[in-house]
Amino acid sequence: MILFLIFSILAVLLAENWLGHWLLREKLYGTGETITSFSLGITSFVCSIFFSAIPFLSYLYILDNYALFTFEIQNWISWVLAVLAYDFLYYCSHLAHHKIPILWANHLVHHSGEEYNLALAVRIGIFGTFTVWFFYLPMAVIGIPIEIFGAVAVAQSAYQFFLHTKLIPELGKLEYLFVTPSQHRVHHSRNDQYLDRNMGCFFVVWDRLFGTYQRELPELPCDYGLKEPMGSYVPESINLRPLYILVRRAFREERVLGKFLVFFRRKPDLHLGSEIESNEFTKIKTNTVPYLVSNFFSAFLMALIVVSEQNDQPWFILLSLCILVLLSINFLGCVMDGVRLNAHLLAVLNCLMLATFIALFFLVSAGTSIYICATGLVSCLFSLVKIPTIVRHCQSIAA
Repeated sequence: MILFLIFSILAVLLAENWLGHWLLREKLYGTGETITSFSLGITSFVCSIFFSAIPFLSYLYILDNYALFTFEIQNWISWVLAVLAYDFLYYCSHLAHHKIPILWANHLVHHSGEEYNLALAVRIGIFGTFTVWFFYLPMAVIGIPIEIFGAVAVAQSAYQFFLHTKLIPELGKLEYLFVTPSQHRVHHSRNDQYLDRNMGCFFVVWDRLFGTYQRELPELPCDYGLKEPMGSYVPESINLRPLYILVRRAFREERVLGKFLVFFRRKPDLHLGSEIESNEFTKIKTNTVPYLVSNFFSAFLMALIVVSEQNDQPWFILLSLCILVLLSINFLGCVMDGVRLNAHLLAVLNCLMLATFIALFFLVSAGTSIYICATGLVSCLFSLVKIPTIVRHCQSIAA
């Protein structure tokens, strides 16, 4: 089931890229942006594995002890109410994540991508587990069963995934009721007229009601990304640098209240460009692409093993695999950034991943995980062969 889902998503991405070439005459997927988007998605996932129970248990506790009403799963009114409540609370959460600095520091990770495609949908900050879930607790107070809440949340993720595409134009009268790809393109744009617009999930009614709606204008093409780009492909740099900037600003404040307001006072942006060394992306050379893809694929396969084995392996093995995945994709980001890396260090990391895949043969349950391990071995061996090319690439940039 996991492999089927993964390959289905990859097939959709390939189809989008092909249609982009054919219909729009443009390249929708670049190597650096695509790998970074998926790396950030993997980072968010592996960091949430050990904390995902918090939102679930909190919702259940409130539902069991403080629910005002009782709704049955079989009742269609429960589902309609759940969709409307979730949609409104999503709007509130999304708007708050754009206006409150401590929340924007996590959400801007999603907006840091400068290529608008389906891969952008998985570009998620690592602190989302802690900054989003409490906005939906009113649904537990209302009495919405957790099964219905979970189903609506899954539907939201699927719906939002397909909003991240250039291929679907404006949809006529549907634009008056539903959130569409056209509206979401505006949301991801850094044009002044488009900033902080179109916050809805399923329905556009809240944007129209509260004045945050903006139509995609033919005379104003969307320019995607942050006002001041990150200039890095390293996932942890993208995730942690905004928070570091806020903490540094808080230390500069003399009063306790001033320190507090740094994190919660309404501000339109973190103004990253004034507080980082560079906001220019490094150009990725064609001869490095095979290594980048194979190394990312190895980390991706190891993350898949974490998914498929999370109920069968002890926590310390899962934690070790997660750490190795994070190390691998962050080293990969360093390579794309042009950081001068030691060849021995890269070789040790790839050998460590190779040894891990071999060890997993004796640990994982039979079936899907065995095939993943075998594929990971091949990918790691290919990466090892390509290390000299990567070292020469990094040396030429650092020179």
